[in-house]
Amino acid sequence: MRKLEEKELEKVQLAVGQKDIGVIELLAEIYDHYVSHLEKFSAEEFEIELNALDMKFTSKYCKKLEQNLLHTSRKEMFRLAWQQVILLFTWPKALFSLAVVLAIIIFWPLLDKNHQMLALITLLGATLVFHSTIWWHSHRKIKTFKNFYKGDNLLISVHTSSMMNAIFLPTSIFSLLVTSPKILGLYNIVDTPYFFLISMAFFLILGLLNIGIFQVWKIKSKTALI
Repeated sequence: MRKLEEKELEKVQLAVGQKDIGVIELLAEIYDHYVSHLEKFSAEEFEIELNALDMKFTSKYCKKLEQNLLHTSRKEMFRLAWQQVILLFTWPKALFSLAVVLAIIIFWPLLDKNHQMLALITLLGATLVFHSTIWWHSHRKIKTFKNFYKGDNLLISVHTSSMMNAIFLPTSIFSLLVTSPKILGLYNIVDTPYFFLISMAFFLILGLLNIGIFQVWKIKSKTALI
């Protein structure tokens, strides 16, 4: 096994950077695979083996790997986030967590519908700011890799993508149930007797999910590019 020369490494960086990959972890994994494979061959065989790797790792194949990685990561992130939520209701955190949840359940019906909607919009705004902050921290960490891999793609950490996706479901449900029907003139759920229960449930779920994702972010950010 030999060490690749600087020019050879540059060719590998260029080849990997042209794979149209947007996830930094996959890009790094493919780069490492290229290097470890090519180090097994002589300098005379370098171009042949590099072309063979390019034939295997086509853009279509890399996209499939990327989608599989994102799918696995999103399932894991959602599971980890709710594990952190469950931990909020274990001793001794349970006392504070239950007190907050009970306070919301007790005081939410006392708010009029306008203030309930305002609370939901405020929570959605805070969620947007929180996830924008995660993206910015991740972007700063990844920035140096963009030059290293000599590509033009927008790179993002798979963990950042998964965290943002974890919040997509509840916000989509909110949009479908509350915002879209009102805009389309179909009905206004705020005027229905069910809005109190729906708004409170959504507020609790989204609030707890944000806390879970924040806890996961604190843990993952120590070793990952988020």
